[in-house]
Amino acid sequence: MFKGVSFSVAVIFSFFMNRFFVFKKQGNFKIFIAISIIGAFLNIGVATLANKVCIANLGQHLFILCANIGFLAGATTTIIWNYLGYKFFAFKDKEPVS
Repeated sequence: MFKGVSFSVAVIFSFFMNRFFVFKKQGNFKIFIAISIIGAFLNIGVATLANKVCIANLGQHLFILCANIGFLAGATTTIIWNYLGYKFFAFKDKEPVS
């Protein structure tokens, strides 16, 4: 329950920070939430996969190193996914009406 509440607060805060300071334009909140949720699952999936691949190649005795590699891989992937998703979908320029 606490993870859900903290994720929700973080997404709402992030929307307004991106709206006013990063992209400086109106955004689509529903698309922003969808991108953020996909990013959360992507983070978990990439981190888990990287951790398992690392352990398979380096061995169980380096599980802390592999956990950190997994964390970094998941975080990096999510940062890139979220930024590009926000830029091209949630905060994209509105096309002019002809």
